[in-house]
Amino acid sequence: MEYKLIVYPTGKPIRLAGFGSGSGTNLRALIEEEYKLKAISGYSPFEMVFIFTDAPGSGCEHLAREHGIPHNSINIREIYENSGKKISDSSIRRVVYSTLSDRLRDSGVDLIVLGGFMLRVDEPLLTDFRDRIINVHPADLSILDENGQRIYAGGNAVYDALRDGHRQTKSSIHIVNEDYDAGEILVQSKPLEAAGLEDVINNEERLVEFAKRHQEKQKGQCDWPAYITAVKMISCFEFLISDKRHEIDPKCRVIYIDGEPLPYCGYQLGNEQNVELG
Repeated sequence: MEYKLIVYPTGKPIRLAGFGSGSGTNLRALIEEEYKLKAISGYSPFEMVFIFTDAPGSGCEHLAREHGIPHNSINIREIYENSGKKISDSSIRRVVYSTLSDRLRDSGVDLIVLGGFMLRVDEPLLTDFRDRIINVHPADLSILDENGQRIYAGGNAVYDALRDGHRQTKSSIHIVNEDYDAGEILVQSKPLEAAGLEDVINNEERLVEFAKRHQEKQKGQCDWPAYITAVKMISCFEFLISDKRHEIDPKCRVIYIDGEPLPYCGYQLGNEQNVELG
């Protein structure tokens, strides 16, 4: 069996590029953790060195300016509108991503972290940063249907899970590949109780509002701790990607820590048993 690290040691902190489309709270959580580690010990194993947003004037852009981080803002959707092309046409994204990928490589970026980035990631980023792009998704991506497909992928994952009666939700940190929310799960957060779900589950309008409030709460209690943990573990070279495939989802490779395989659901925050023994 062959193994590889997500990033490799250089003797320096790993260099992050954050991608976002909105408020940038996930990226802010990583930056604040970086600063906290430096304040405590004088060293952080990771540093945010670049921010890209497809929404000029967004919180992501303000975040970059606030911390003096080099950034780039390109309204890709506006380019599509002006060109008359549909957003499903990858040609414009690929041109933008080609220029962006060159800049990231010139800047020595090791890992791309997506935080509320609402556009599809395409080539050449997927090849240039193969297995070095990760995302936070506000649902338990390890739940599969009878065909082995992830049930709670996509943009309405929190609402969908609550609608289906799940009284707890989780956030998943996963590797990004060609398919939406389909890559290997690295870390999952502790579960967040959906207190009061039974009062709204049979009322569509109230359930929609409940899901919005729940997802906002989930950011601080699930997204941020899971993302910080994943980036720390990557920057400390704890994850090994094997060429072995999961039986329940052959598209995903088995991830190892300390010589032992992680379960399909990844490293679980708050769970001491994080490896499959035997």
